[in-house]
Amino acid sequence: LGLPRRLGARIIEIRPNSPAAAADLQVDDVILQIDGTPIDDDDHLVNVVKLTEVDKEISIVVLRGGKQLVRKVRLGSADS
Repeated sequence: LGLPRRLGARIIEIRPNSPAAAADLQVDDVILQIDGTPIDDDDHLVNVVKLTEVDKEISIVVLRGGKQLVRKVRLGSADS
């Protein structure tokens, strides 16, 4: 249909002392990729993270202020 496709998942919260905080992710960053896998939306992000083993370091591409940045994140458990 020629409509623009929205990609990524916007970060709406960063918990203090979390892996996301340690990786300098920020509220309103948009996660575009995890380990080379394009992220379609929030649900897709949740599924990709759930399928990734705990304590694995992953590469995340985020969009911040119109620029793409790469961050390394070591995944914690759901409790961390």
